[in-house]
Amino acid sequence: MKKITTIIILAIFGLTSFLQAQQYPYLYQYILNKYSLSPAYAGLYGIPEGYLGYRQSRINVNYTPKTLGLNLNAPLTPKVGLGLNVMNDQADIFNNLWAIASYTYHLQLAENHFLDFSLTGGLNQKSIDLSNIIDNPAYANDPVINNRREINESSLEIGGALMYRFKKLNVGAFAPSLYENNSTIYAFKKHFIGHASYDIGINDNWSIEPVGVIRYTMDAPLNFDVTAIGKYKNKYLAALTYKRNTILAASIGGEITSSLVFMYTYDMNMPRDKYVGVLGDNWGGHELTVGYRFGTRKASPTGEVPEDDLAKALKTKARVTQVDSLTDLAKQMTDDLKKLSDSLAALRDRKIEFPGDDLKALEDEIKKLNAKILTMTGTGDKIAQIAKTVYFVTASAEITEYSKKKLDDLVLILKEYPTLSVKIEGHTDSRGTESYNQDLSDRRAASVKSYLMENGIAVSRISSVGYGELRPIDSNDTPEGRLHNRRVEIRGE
Repeated sequence: MKKITTIIILAIFGLTSFLQAQQYPYLYQYILNKYSLSPAYAGLYGIPEGYLGYRQSRINVNYTPKTLGLNLNAPLTPKVGLGLNVMNDQADIFNNLWAIASYTYHLQLAENHFLDFSLTGGLNQKSIDLSNIIDNPAYANDPVINNRREINESSLEIGGALMYRFKKLNVGAFAPSLYENNSTIYAFKKHFIGHASYDIGINDNWSIEPVGVIRYTMDAPLNFDVTAIGKYKNKYLAALTYKRNTILAASIGGEITSSLVFMYTYDMNMPRDKYVGVLGDNWGGHELTVGYRFGTRKASPTGEVPEDDLAKALKTKARVTQVDSLTDLAKQMTDDLKKLSDSLAALRDRKIEFPGDDLKALEDEIKKLNAKILTMTGTGDKIAQIAKTVYFVTASAEITEYSKKKLDDLVLILKEYPTLSVKIEGHTDSRGTESYNQDLSDRRAASVKSYLMENGIAVSRISSVGYGELRPIDSNDTPEGRLHNRRVEIRGE
């Protein structure tokens, strides 16, 4: 009897040290669902999400730990997220059941700087199944068993998480239990998880996200893993994970539909042929996750927290106010410049002479102010876009009717800003003789100038020049390149 009692006690307390090292179940699910890594991610994507996962640490072994988990998270408001994580972890006769709820607040510190706070709380129930022992009459009077088929014990778990986000960088820490409970079966030790990730965009379709995770349990060795996640269009992923003690894992997953997602992970010890596990096997482990997203993700953990309608309206109003202020300033500058230009023209008409340096300095100042107006109002870009719509009848300088309507927009701009001038440049491709191309570019630039003059723009505000085939912007060896080279450029001054 003493021998049996000793075996049971050793089984309980001998496995305790093993279980303490894996107090909070280790899962690869965070590759697909970061809420499983830290509750600080709750509600961060702007939609409700739910994930169901199953992991068996060693296949083909009856005594291997098996973990089944369900977690849900959703935004309550744009700044508040709620979550629930239910997990059952079983290793032979030992069973651990968690039901943990979380409350998360997302705080914006400054532009691109965010801090996420989480509080977690729930219950942990531990049990030992003695049914296979109590049915044996030889152990009926054992004081440890005491005719019990199962030993159960529950405890309250309180934890917290903190995460800092800057652009595509996430750094955080999570403590599932901030204190050591007073369980008599096997105590739940303080457990800490640190994590960091950075999403690196390669192009419009591909990105790579390195993720590092450190796990520490009191009185147990430090564990860490490093994962590289490759993502295609943020819909499909493949990942490699290296874990302490030379465990290597490969994961693959992505969208089955716009809402349904999955991931499968297989891990094994390297080198496999030399590894003998705790239970005497050398088999790898499986993990499968299936998730459902109730809508389209509206935000990324590397981006801003989704804004409510009021916040969007306030930002829009602020932008409109800023644009209005710049427009008013530009109009005021235009009026002042108009007065200055008119005064300068009147003095010239009266043949009042200025020292050459003073006159040039004044003209340069007017040009600088005009350049500011072009930038502040976006007028420079508008003029450049109009130039791209100017077309001519083939082999002539006659402007098409379509292009005349576009040039009417330029006339309106020049009348709105009477101190602005424009320079018109004509260009051709390399077909034809050089002299022919030069003449054609001169005539086309002059044709645009004449149209503006006919519509009320003073000749003093317009200059035109032709460059023929001398300034190509593309190859003349292809039809597309020649099309690009046949152009008119108009610059505001």
